[in-house]
Amino acid sequence: ARIKNLKNYSSPIFEKMLEIVSRISRQSPELYPNILLGNENSGKIAKAFASNARHFEKMVEKKDFERLRKFYESLEKNH
Repeated sequence: ARIKNLKNYSSPIFEKMLEIVSRISRQSPELYPNILLGNENSGKIAKAFASNARHFEKMVEKKDFERLRKFYESLEKNH
């Protein structure tokens, strides 16, 4: 239900990402929990993801163009 809500606000690229997540989620329900629980770093990764998502949310809420620009600039440099 939450993904359907996201589609109302999404871009074409985001919709493609949702398609990928949807394909992954149609695989065996045991696959990803086993992978996540078998990785000793999963908890750290989940915390970092949540922290970054909160940080991103604040930048968007504040309409902080400069910080968002720097965020995307850092992504370019790191990949």
